[in-house]
Amino acid sequence: MSWVAHGFNVVVYTTDTDLKLPPGAEHRPAEEILDLGGHIHRYKNGFGAGSPALHADLFRCKLVERGEWWLDADLVMLRGDLPETDFFLARQAHENSLGSSIMRLPAHSPLIREAIREIEGMTRDAQWGETGPYLITRLAGKHGVAHKAHDRNTVYEIDYTEVIKLFDPDARDEVERRLASSLCVHLWNAIWHAIGFPQELGPPEGSYLDALLDRYGGRDIFALRAPFASVKTWWDNRERHLRLENELNAVRASMAAAPTFTFTYPYRPDASG
Repeated sequence: MSWVAHGFNVVVYTTDTDLKLPPGAEHRPAEEILDLGGHIHRYKNGFGAGSPALHADLFRCKLVERGEWWLDADLVMLRGDLPETDFFLARQAHENSLGSSIMRLPAHSPLIREAIREIEGMTRDAQWGETGPYLITRLAGKHGVAHKAHDRNTVYEIDYTEVIKLFDPDARDEVERRLASSLCVHLWNAIWHAIGFPQELGPPEGSYLDALLDRYGGRDIFALRAPFASVKTWWDNRERHLRLENELNAVRASMAAAPTFTFTYPYRPDASG
């Protein structure tokens, strides 16, 4: 909705012909970009197991190879002055990595062609992020274009580790202040899924997400709102699970291998008795 509200021509590629779109957005069949005969690539294990984000990573590269803009569905446009450029990548907070939720590269870019080849070669064993930010970051360095990426606050001012602030009414002023000069905000939908946020519930009233509903519409979609106290409990439960998982992995890594004993029995053919 935010992209349409700012006057951009938005094309939504999907296999769902019944998908409802806001007025001004165009529906196109996903097969125009990537046709695998109905097959969807999904992560097999680890974080995001079962997620079609792996398929989306290949799809986005196929689209970007045409010289088009790619925008994740959980990316909210905050301004109407999208740069007139054939290159757009932005940095994330961690490890100076480059995000892939909004991308544009010159048509037939060697970087994106190499990305497509690599993704197609690892669809069976790929882990979360390997075919997205990690891959794009590595290839941008290899092809000498990483220095052209925009600063973090352009898109990724709110990191995935801070998603709880988007739901917290008490953090709304902080979030608005930090995003005052941002072009977009990434909502990190994978984290919503990881904490178990019910899709049929709206965000807590008074939160930054609530403000986005005011700004771009959508209040009528939700009959009920999730209380922030509940969201905080879901968030804390995931944090505790992650800590326990990290502690368990650390213990496993520190455990010495079981000792091995070798017994040697001398044998002398000339020995008697």
